[in-house]
Amino acid sequence: MHIKQLKGAQKIVMIVASTIVALCVLAAGGYGIWWVATAPSGPVDFDNLTQRDINDLYRQRNNRSRSTTPGRLNTLVGSLEDDNFIAVGQEFRPALHEETPPDSRPRFTDTELLLTDYDTFWQLNDYPENQQAMFVRAMTKLALTRDLSEVRFTVHFVQPPDDMTLAQYTAQTDNVRRQGGATFIFTDSLASRIIGRDISTVAESRESFYDFMRELEAIDFNAQPPGNHPTVLPAR
Repeated sequence: MHIKQLKGAQKIVMIVASTIVALCVLAAGGYGIWWVATAPSGPVDFDNLTQRDINDLYRQRNNRSRSTTPGRLNTLVGSLEDDNFIAVGQEFRPALHEETPPDSRPRFTDTELLLTDYDTFWQLNDYPENQQAMFVRAMTKLALTRDLSEVRFTVHFVQPPDDMTLAQYTAQTDNVRRQGGATFIFTDSLASRIIGRDISTVAESRESFYDFMRELEAIDFNAQPPGNHPTVLPAR
């Protein structure tokens, strides 16, 4: 090959390589824009789920090995935070409960930390139907996140003065003294018992996940037998 031909071939290779690099940069930039544009702005309404809500949840399905719940899924599932609850944190730890069979995949627990007032706490603790919001959120996370073994809600209670709301009390008090609490534990095996099949299979397709979410809406949590309720332990 003559020198002129060689230089011409080199130019073609460089042009092709530059084009590929440019396309990759454009694709990465487009993906980044799409990722930002599609970020969920807040939680779905589990009391009035729409088809779009279910589709948004399903898009967060993650089959890769991981040790935390996906951030976008956490945003969509939301917290129990309202006038009666204040979310104070979230923890992810290796799973230790006895129902998780030993295998090669490390599993983890997702714990939401909450504050509430005395009356709300005891209603939550005494009446299973008041745990319904926990149940639905836990089941959704367990269905969509690989290696998630259990979802926990650790609820501590405080006693605000009669003239203060919980939010006002915690905002104005530097060292809030927790007076007790409990941890409500929803495991993957509990979830599977309640629905009568493996919780890890319900998000294998968009259609099956849609059916699962509609099934959750129809479950009477209060009517479940004692063995189908979360384990409740004193909060540490």
